[in-house]
Amino acid sequence: MALKWAAVTEAIGLAIYAQFALHQNVWWGVICYLLAGAMWLWSGASLGWSAATPLPVPEGEVVGEEQELPQAQPRGQRGRWTWLGLSGVATAVTVAHLGSNTLTPLRLAAWLISVGAFVAAFWERREREKQGGRRDRSATRRKVPTAWILVDAKGWRFHLSWFAVGVGIVVCIGLGFRLWQLDANPPVTNYDHIKNLTDVYGVLHAGYRPLFFLMNNGREPLAFYVTAALVRLTGLPVGFYALKLSSVLMEVAILPAVYLLGRELYGRWGGFWALFFTAVASWPVILARLGLRCSLAPMISAWVFYVTIRGLRTGRRNDFLLLGLLLGLGLYGYT
Repeated sequence: MALKWAAVTEAIGLAIYAQFALHQNVWWGVICYLLAGAMWLWSGASLGWSAATPLPVPEGEVVGEEQELPQAQPRGQRGRWTWLGLSGVATAVTVAHLGSNTLTPLRLAAWLISVGAFVAAFWERREREKQGGRRDRSATRRKVPTAWILVDAKGWRFHLSWFAVGVGIVVCIGLGFRLWQLDANPPVTNYDHIKNLTDVYGVLHAGYRPLFFLMNNGREPLAFYVTAALVRLTGLPVGFYALKLSSVLMEVAILPAVYLLGRELYGRWGGFWALFFTAVASWPVILARLGLRCSLAPMISAWVFYVTIRGLRTGRRNDFLLLGLLLGLGLYGYT
């Protein structure tokens, strides 16, 4: 047993070393990563690691103790190895083009295929009750007063409850707090804004496509590419308002994350009040309106906490796959 846990520790240490080795010799770093992964898998299989025991289901999600979570359908080994093979090839292409700090279409496509194929290889498909090709949730959802019947046809049934209307109103209030007089407040830029605008202008007009923006002591790329896309799609000038608007549009995703996290921990009313205070509290509103990428940190963190708690409750592999994707996305946002 001690030998197996020592292998776990050595695998983690080797993976950390591989990260540093990548900067000196790419292929040596990849080899170290593969060895670390093999040691990790061997030690995990030897120790008999398994999924966490599901925790109680929060209020408002499933009614009745007799209701069980859908059973995962194991993906065929042939299909899994096909996806893993595709991911491996795409990873090799990505690694082979790591020589420069430039985001090329080939590198981007290979990276997305690598991640997507890996997730597809381990994604659990669930057995669902079907009615006209759709999942029938009527037997598992709590009965709540209906505000409007939006769809009620064969195979489709979607009713909007008064509670959902209240949640939607709070989200709109939060969006209003973030957008009200955004063009005028805050009114003054600082050094960081000027550097950010310079990089966005370079992306749009100078063919500047870095993986990591080196100016201003180095910055993660997600916020700059989102701002550049917003300017390209809307025709806004490259200015302070574009920075603030893109920051708001990214940060507002914290609202559903906080609601879901609160519901996961304390039921739907806990989620509602967590959503309300996040929508109107000064610190998230100010952070969203600053026009800086730091607003991405609490937003992505909220989603990470939600997926983590949900994964610990359900024991589903898919939640932990989503957790890995969110943690990776966070490294491109603000660290």
